[in-house]
Amino acid sequence: MRILMTGATGLIGRELGKALVARGDTLVCLVRDVGAALRRLPCPAECHEWHHTRAVPAEALDPAQYDRLVDMLANADHRDSFASAFGGEAAAFLTFDELGSLA
Repeated sequence: MRILMTGATGLIGRELGKALVARGDTLVCLVRDVGAALRRLPCPAECHEWHHTRAVPAEALDPAQYDRLVDMLANADHRDSFASAFGGEAAAFLTFDELGSLA
């Protein structure tokens, strides 16, 4: 699966990303600092710079290119902007509380 993820550089996000890549998934991450994220991530990933107050980068925006969207940040404003960037596709939008169904 191709998975778009926020929060991939956090404690749980790093472990989840590592597990997803180990099972053969492709990880695409929205991060604040691409260079820092690439140094911090324990697995290969495609990273795009993004902050929840700005629009999702055009190169990462097409929801059709992802099998799952994973938001690891439990901030309601952040979650709303992430979901709305992808048309609020609730079926494909997994929040931190629902990750057990993904891993």
